Amino acid sequence: MKDYPLATRWPVPAVPATVSGTRKRVIAQLRLWGVQLDPDTAATLELLASETVTNAVRYAHGAEIEITVAAEPGTVLIAVTDGSTDMPEVRRAREEDESGRGLFLMQALATEWGCTTAVGGKTVWLTFGLPPRPGRPPRPADPRRSGALADQARALRVAVQRAFTIRGTTA
Repeated sequence: MKDYPLATRWPVPAVPATVSGTRKRVIAQLRLWGVQLDPDTAATLELLASETVTNAVRYAHGAEIEITVAAEPGTVLIAVTDGSTDMPEVRRAREEDESGRGLFLMQALATEWGCTTAVGGKTVWLTFGLPPRPGRPPRPADPRRSGALADQARALRVAVQRAFTIRGTTA
């Protein structure tokens, strides 16, 4: 991973109860740095942080994971290091499956993502391109973000946001 002008990391206990607070801390940190986040962008970043941390909690071998949040103009990085050396695999969950969509969501919503081996484990990372601020020229279109996959990702993001709203949960 490259160096970012703004970056921080912190340990997180590898238990499901930490996911909600961690995703909120990611957004709070970005806002503390002055990163402009419209509601849709913040919701997407919360979802990506939540899925990345949830995967680490589920598959980590150890008591702690480490999250890194970094930013530069136009881009956010979220990375989670855990104690497992098992590399993640994207799969398509069946409709009745309660899990198995995290990497699919990352693939659909992140600008790019990957996994690198680390001492005693691995780091799953993603970057997310921020929408241009008013008065700034837009970034060139990414051809991976167009077509059916992008449409599915947008529909999935809306469905997940509605599910959280309907259930009244913040998990």
